[in-house]
Amino acid sequence: MSTPTIFVFGATGTFGKPLIDELLPDHKAGRIKLIASARKAENVAALENLGVVAKQLDLDNAEMDGLEPLIEALRGVDRVFLLTGYEYKMLAQSKAAIDAAKAAGVTHLVHLGSNVRQDTTSVYSSWHRLIEAYVETSGLGFTHLRPCQTFQ
Repeated sequence: MSTPTIFVFGATGTFGKPLIDELLPDHKAGRIKLIASARKAENVAALENLGVVAKQLDLDNAEMDGLEPLIEALRGVDRVFLLTGYEYKMLAQSKAAIDAAKAAGVTHLVHLGSNVRQDTTSVYSSWHRLIEAYVETSGLGFTHLRPCQTFQ
């Protein structure tokens, strides 16, 4: 069995950094290969200092640059953890990451979303429902992570 490669979007934030910390022992032991992305060069350097393969990526760039840089970054990756910024741009950011993951041959995507009812009227929560629906139609294997607090 080959070593699974895991790519983490949002690796330096409130949720992504603890995930990197949790996965780091398995990466260092060779049980997984860990790749992480960050928007800023100094965050890429901090990830590299931990021994993680790091890539400087900004999902907003897909609008002008297309998907190819993202596809290239995800080549050889088995699993993706997707966390985007919490603003309206998360819709386009997530779509770009999902489309690139599929094109690169990723087999499983984990999305950090929101625990909301199907009929939510909350704008922010609706964005998460739309992203989850897109993941579900992508053809990728998927896991939706939803924090335990329920929002309307």
